[in-house]
Amino acid sequence: MTAINHLAGGTVFTGFFASIFMGINILSNPITLGVTIISSMLPDIDHIKSPIGKSVYPLARWINRKYGHRTITHGIPFMIVLTIIASAIETVFLNSSHYSTIIAIAYFSHLVFDMMTLQGVPLLYPFSKNPFVLIGSPENRIRSGDWKKEGVVFCIFIASGMFMQPLFEKGFWTTYNQSFATLTHLRSEFQKTEDALKVTYQIQQGLETKHGTGICIESTENDAWLIDSIGQWIHLNIETCRRSFPEHTGKKFIIETHTLINISPDSLNQILQNKTIQSIEIQGNQNFQITELNSFPKSSSSYKAEYLNSIPYFEVIPPNIQRDTFIADQSYKAQIEALQRQIRQIWRNDKSAVMKYQAVQDQIQNLKSQFKKTEDITLKQTLIEEIKELEKIKAPQKQGNKVEALKTEIRKIRRENRLKNEVKRQEIKSAIATSESNRQSTQILGFIKFVSWQN
Repeated sequence: MTAINHLAGGTVFTGFFASIFMGINILSNPITLGVTIISSMLPDIDHIKSPIGKSVYPLARWINRKYGHRTITHGIPFMIVLTIIASAIETVFLNSSHYSTIIAIAYFSHLVFDMMTLQGVPLLYPFSKNPFVLIGSPENRIRSGDWKKEGVVFCIFIASGMFMQPLFEKGFWTTYNQSFATLTHLRSEFQKTEDALKVTYQIQQGLETKHGTGICIESTENDAWLIDSIGQWIHLNIETCRRSFPEHTGKKFIIETHTLINISPDSLNQILQNKTIQSIEIQGNQNFQITELNSFPKSSSSYKAEYLNSIPYFEVIPPNIQRDTFIADQSYKAQIEALQRQIRQIWRNDKSAVMKYQAVQDQIQNLKSQFKKTEDITLKQTLIEEIKELEKIKAPQKQGNKVEALKTEIRKIRRENRLKNEVKRQEIKSAIATSESNRQSTQILGFIKFVSWQN
C-alpha cells in the first residue's frame, strides 16, 4: 500500500480506536497528530525509497540489506518492543502513556493495511516468516502499483476521516453519552473524565420545564449534583430530569476534607465562610445553637447536612440557659438574606454585561475580517462605520464597590445583633449561681467536605 494511504488510513484508524478504547483525541494538539503520522509510516523504515526511509537513509539502507523489506519491522514482536521502549521513556520523562498508545495503534494500522496487499506481512517475524493476509482471495487484494484500487481506498479513508472528525475531537464515549444525554450516561462520562463537566440540563417540575447549566460535582445512576454560576447546588434526579448534556471544560475540582478538632462555634463559622459545602458532620461536647436560613434556632450536640446552599450559623449556648428562658433575636436574618440576594443579583448583572460586551467584541472582529476580505469600496465604508459605532460601546464596570458595601452592611448587622443578644445573655447569666460560671465552654469536632477548584 502506498505511503499516502498509510498516512490517511493510519490517521483514521488511530483516531477511531484511540478514541474508543483510550479516550485519546489525536487532534488535540500537533504533537499527537505528528506522532500518529510518523508511527503509521514507521514500518516502512526498511524501504530506502519510502518517505520515512529517505529521511533516515543510512538506517533504512542497513535494515534493508540485513533483513529486506516487510520483514522485521512488519512483525508484531518488533511493534511490542518499540511500544515498551516508548512507554518507558514516556513514563520517566512525561509521566503519561498517551503517546506510546498512539504509537502502538498507528504502527499496527500499517501492518493491518499491508495485510490487505497481495504480498501480506509476516506478523510473527522473526519466529515465523509466513505472511498474514486479511483477504483470502488474491484477486481482491491490492497489488503494488494498482492505482485504481489505491485511489478507491484513499477516497474511503478521506471520507471516513471527514465523517468521523467530530468523533475524534470529542471521543467515542463522550459522543455516545452526549447523544443520549441521560443521567446514566452523565454518570458514565463523569467516571471516565478527569476534568469538570459542564452540564446543560432540562428538568420537569409539574407543568413547568426548567433549563440551566452547572458544573457536575457528583453523579450516580439516578442522581447528579451540580453547582451553578453563583455557587448554588442543583439536584437532578431520574424522575424529573429530561436531559443532561455533558461538555468538557478542561478545569479540575477536588473535594477537600477539613477536619475539625476542639474548635468553638465562632471558629466554625469563620471556616465555613465562602465555601461551597458538600457535607458537614460535627459533634459537640455540649449543646450548641444552630440557625438555618428561614428557620427558628435549634439546640443540639450534633449536626449533619449535605449540599448546603446557605451556611448555618452556629452559636454557643451559655451554661444553664434554656431555650424557653432566652431566645436570641433572629429578626435581622431576613434583612441579611435580602442583602445577600442583592449581591447575587449584582453578580448576575455583571456577568451578563461582560457577556454582552464580549459579543460586541466578537462582532467587531468579524466585521474587521470581512473588511480585509472584501474589495468593494462601498461595503468597506459601511463596515468601517459599523465598526466605529460598535467601538463606542465601553467595557462594563463591575460593581465591586457596591458588593463590598453590602457585605460590610451584612457584617455590621450581624455584629450589632450579636452585641444586642449578648447583652440579653449577660443579663440572664448574672442571675445564675456562681458555681456554674466556670462550666466548660463548647468544643466541636467533626469534618466538612467542600469543593475547591484547581488552576
